[in-house]
Amino acid sequence: MSTIWAGDKVVGELTSGYYGHRVGACIGLGMLRADLNQPGQAVEVEIFGQRYPAVVQADQPLWDAKNERIRA
Repeated sequence: MSTIWAGDKVVGELTSGYYGHRVGACIGLGMLRADLNQPGQAVEVEIFGQRYPAVVQADQPLWDAKNERIRA
């Protein structure tokens, strides 16, 4: 498990993560303090001692679930 940081405080824990091929980015699932659980909230995820920027996403699919994107 990895820690989730907001500034200099640990505010949650990442329980799983992997690269999302449909969205072209890394995706993580975790538990976050309730007051920070707002879409667009910037946090950092610590993985093997290195912090990486992350953003809280809305509770909805990350891919194009309605198939609205144009395909080539």
